[in-house]
Amino acid sequence: MNENEVPDAAPGSEQPDQADQFVAELILGLERAADGESDPEIKSRLRGAAAILDTIGRHVTTEIAAKIIVRAMDL
Repeated sequence: MNENEVPDAAPGSEQPDQADQFVAELILGLERAADGESDPEIKSRLRGAAAILDTIGRHVTTEIAAKIIVRAMDL
């Protein structure tokens, strides 16, 4: 994922849009942390975590983030 990419959100849905943005920033942060890491094992783990979130975990992570955002907005 490149840093200018932002996942599409469902039209008219603010929380999923915020959740998608949060997940995209989380993935980007993991990729940047991996780029700056000198320990090969830690670098590999950071890249692995980013890859998992960017593929199979994106939907689940976005759903969790959306629920957290909704709960925070209700407070």
